[in-house]
Amino acid sequence: METKIYQLTCFVNGWVKRKKVWESLYSFTKIYVGEAGLKTATSDFERQKEQFKHYRSVGNWNRIGDVRGKCELHEPHIHDDGSIAYWGDNILLIENPDNI
Repeated sequence: METKIYQLTCFVNGWVKRKKVWESLYSFTKIYVGEAGLKTATSDFERQKEQFKHYRSVGNWNRIGDVRGKCELHEPHIHDDGSIAYWGDNILLIENPDNI
């Protein structure tokens, strides 16, 4: 029997006007294993989605010009050497208002 793994990733980046660079405002990544992990990941996704919305709306708008990000629950891509990639092969849940 093969056990599946799931990855919850959520990030928000802000464009710093004066430096003209993107800066990380919020980042979250967590791995879950099996059917019980998927249930936990689904409930954590809802909590992370609220955090995501919070960080997209609160900020120093004199300093930050634009805010982008996404939050998704997926089955991660696994490289040939066994390491886990940050992108998913199969996206289960997504909050992506900026179409990143």
